[in-house]
Amino acid sequence: MLRSRARALLPYAEPESWLDIESGAARFPRTARELLPYTAFDALGATGVEEALAAGRIDAGLPGTLRALAPRIPGHYDALSMFHRLQHSAEAGAELRAARTVLRPGGHLVLDCANPASWSGRLLARRGAAATGRDPRAVRPLLLTSAELETELTGLGFTVLGTGSRGAHIPCELTAAVARLVPGGRGPGAPVRRVPALLGALCLPLLAAARLLDHLLALALRGPRLANSYRIVARREPDAAADPAAPVDSPEPTTPGL
Repeated sequence: MLRSRARALLPYAEPESWLDIESGAARFPRTARELLPYTAFDALGATGVEEALAAGRIDAGLPGTLRALAPRIPGHYDALSMFHRLQHSAEAGAELRAARTVLRPGGHLVLDCANPASWSGRLLARRGAAATGRDPRAVRPLLLTSAELETELTGLGFTVLGTGSRGAHIPCELTAAVARLVPGGRGPGAPVRRVPALLGALCLPLLAAARLLDHLLALALRGPRLANSYRIVARREPDAAADPAAPVDSPEPTTPGL
């Protein structure tokens, strides 16, 4: 999955600098370097960036939030990625505007988002996989469909280059559902319950079976109505007022199957 995220940009560009938002342990930058060895990867986040920098997984670590940092580094990056972060923001539009500020004209934005229209999300978890661990009542209203997010991006001056769900599905929903059912399991927002160690050990095979089935189902859950996530690649267009004489590129056709 991490490699597919990096490959999503290869048909359009090979960026010199890439900023990953809320990168955590920086697993994505570390993996993406295998495909993009000449790209400098930076990470932004409230936690984990110092550890990732010390471990050599990123070239620079930026503590804080995107909206706070964006005015200080306008047009600094060729690529910016947000993987399952947008739906956790109370103001998704403000996050996208901040991303546009940080990108150079012609820079690319890569987004993975929970798919509220997915069959798996509606039947198994009632929301996208990326919302795991959050209160569904707080997260669900913020989930945008692929079409809604494309409209939002176009209004902000992006050209959507590619959309799709291949490689974006997260195989975790059956595991999460079983974890909420077993004694001591933790569903989203549920308190931790103490259970005897023996009872917890007996539940491990059930969880392992659910995890295996999740990964087997992931081979089939690739369509827009099946995958619990979708991916969008968009290009930041220059400001029209910056150069009135500059030619306007015609939008490139959408490429399915990211």
